[in-house]
Parts: sequence; C-alpha cells; structure tokens
Amino acid sequence: MMNENITNHIYDKTLEDRIIKDFVIKSMPMEIEIGSIKKKTYIKIYNEKKRLKYRRMVLAVLGAAASLLLLVTVTMHLVKSSDDTASQTASYTLDKKIQQVSLHVPIGDKMTIMLSDGTKLIANSNSIVKYPKVFSGKTRDVFAKGEVYFEVAHDKAHPFIVHSEGFNLRVLGTRFALCNYNEKKSNVVLVQGSVEITTKNRDKVRMRPNQLADIIDGNISGLSGIDVSEYISWLDGVMELHGDNLQMVVERLNNYYGTDIKVKGSCHSKLYGKLVYQKSVDDVVGVINQITGTHTHISNGTVQISE
Repeated sequence: MMNENITNHIYDKTLEDRIIKDFVIKSMPMEIEIGSIKKKTYIKIYNEKKRLKYRRMVLAVLGAAASLLLLVTVTMHLVKSSDDTASQTASYTLDKKIQQVSLHVPIGDKMTIMLSDGTKLIANSNSIVKYPKVFSGKTRDVFAKGEVYFEVAHDKAHPFIVHSEGFNLRVLGTRFALCNYNEKKSNVVLVQGSVEITTKNRDKVRMRPNQLADIIDGNISGLSGIDVSEYISWLDGVMELHGDNLQMVVERLNNYYGTDIKVKGSCHSKLYGKLVYQKSVDDVVGVINQITGTHTHISNGTVQISE
C-alpha cells in the first residue's frame, strides 16, 4: 500500500516536488522474479546436498578400505609370525585351568624360548613345544617333540618335568637335549646336572653328564658315555660327523627339513667333518653327493640317493 501511494502520488511542478519525484523513482526497487529466485535457490540446495552425499559416500568407502587394509595387515602379520616365529595356540593342556602356549618351529629355523621361571629352551627345526604362560602348582610341566635343548632354572621345590611321546624327564636344574622326531626312536643327552627318565613301559634311569640314553619303543635300550658336542652341534647350525653312515645323516636331514629322502641300496660311505644346515635341503644333498660320489634321482615321486 505504501508503494502504491508513493507511485500514484501526483507531484506538482515545484522544485521540491520534482526533487522528491526524482528521488522516489530512483529509489524504487526493480521488479523481482520470485519464481526465478526459488528455482536458483532449489538448484543450489540440491547441488549442496548432492556434494555432501558424495563426500559422505567417499568417506564411507575410504573408511571401509582402511578397515579392510587393517584386517589384511593384521592377518598378514599373524601369518608371518606363524612363518618366522611359529604358530601359538592353547591346544595342549597339562592343566586345563592354566593357559597353555604351543609353538611349532618352521622348517629350517630355530627358536629360543624363555619360560616364566627363567628356563631357556632352544627348539630346532620342525619341533613342537608346549608350556604354560605362567607356572603354578608343585611341578613345572612342559611338552616337547622334535629336537630341543634345555637350560632349566634351578628350583628344588618345583621339579621341572618334560613330557614327550613315550617318556618323561624329571629334573631340578640342568642342561640337556632331547631328540624324538620319531616316537619309536628317541634319545636324551645330558650336558650338566642330573635327569631321571621314565618311559611309558616304566623303564627308569638316572643320567649323569656326558651320557646318552637311547629309547626305542618305550624301552631304554642303552646308556653310554659320549662327546655331547656332537649331539648339540645343531645349536651352531651344523651337523658334526664322526664316521656316520649315509643312512643316519639322511635321517637327520629328514627330521630337520621335514622331507622323506630315501637311501637306495647299502651305501657304505662314512662321513666326517661338519655339514652345514642350509635353507634348502637340495643344497645339503648336493654337498653330500660331492663328498661321497653318490647321485640323487626321483623314482615314483620319491627322492632317492644312491651310489
């Protein structure tokens, strides 16, 4: 109404009215197209919403990708830990109330393990060790299979017991090594201290340092004095040879590398010196062939060494 009154006002020809008329005409706003403004406003709002929606979608995709990457990274880390340090489970339980750790050493590796009581274990390639995270109770119980060297922390009040396939070892504080990749054929070497072996057939023997106990099918078949360095040389990554026949050497290689190499015929070659464990069993067999003049071939899918 006010705009209409100003627009329809009749001005006279006086200077004052002419000035007022000129001011009013120049001060009047231009005609506004409301529909156009609404359309432009809607388009701007729509584009802004679309931009925000796209931004949220990108952030969601990036978040999902980051989560997937984290999952893959964690999975790879767990798998790698399994390859470099061996897998850890709680599958073996001496006491179901105690959380257990199980380690399977990868082929071609060794693993050093420190137990909660200060006992040190060195497990050779393809060995299995199971132990509680924390010892409790009257005894310190572990399981070992393969080839394992022990430096047991002295604790007279809590005897250290090694459970294995076919026999148990009871110690107070000592250094020894056991080898039992094959359940039917095992041996224990005592470096220091004293251990008592009890087999599944109730054979029992107490060992002294520098002795070797052979266990076959649950029976103690022999106790002899030896040079312990020959039996724990694997700690330095070598196999000491003192006139060992080829069959014995190949058996140790099969234990270490998890292979099934056969010796064909009666190879009478005796090996002396030191044989270095390498990453590939092929390299070790190649060295043996050079030393003994033997040959390697494959028959029916089985690797065989023959003269």
